[in-house]
Amino acid sequence: RALDVGGGHAQNVEVTEKLGMKLDVLGSDDACFDYLRSKYPNFNGALIVGNLVQSELKDSSYPIVMSYRILAHINDWKAHISELCRISSQTVILEFPNVNSVNRIADALFGLKKKIEGNTRTYQLFSRNQIVEEFKENGFSLVGDEGQYIAPMVVHRALKSAAISKVLERLLSLILPQKYLGSPLILKFENLGN
Repeated sequence: RALDVGGGHAQNVEVTEKLGMKLDVLGSDDACFDYLRSKYPNFNGALIVGNLVQSELKDSSYPIVMSYRILAHINDWKAHISELCRISSQTVILEFPNVNSVNRIADALFGLKKKIEGNTRTYQLFSRNQIVEEFKENGFSLVGDEGQYIAPMVVHRALKSAAISKVLERLLSLILPQKYLGSPLILKFENLGN
């Protein structure tokens, strides 16, 4: 079983299905599930409405808890991490925008990004160490990490071609360490008590 906190984007549905896992999704409002329902009309996990930083879920209620595309938009990000750790009995997987990437110049490019994407919004950036230290405070240790993209996401959206994006990323990864400069970063943490 796994819980996707703020998973209305449905980015973890296919992978959890392939792994034979049951996936539940926690969203702040029922409307958060509209996209998931339209893309996966036969989704059989629970769609739970609740607070993303203080839910009513029981302690250690899921062995795996994930949060993608959420941390950057939450004001009390430390409370969000604490909540993920409280709900998880074993593993937390977190995705967030890396400050040590091209995101560093995001403010300067925001106007261009808004023209290309239309509905974009501002977001917070985090360092790997900042996140690792917060998880350590909650009794979780880093066990895995993956940097996603070296080029800004706005470039990939403008290209509108997965094939070209893959070539671009492959070329960039030859000269830049994707693990550290890629963004968003995905970090995997394990409960030190287990």
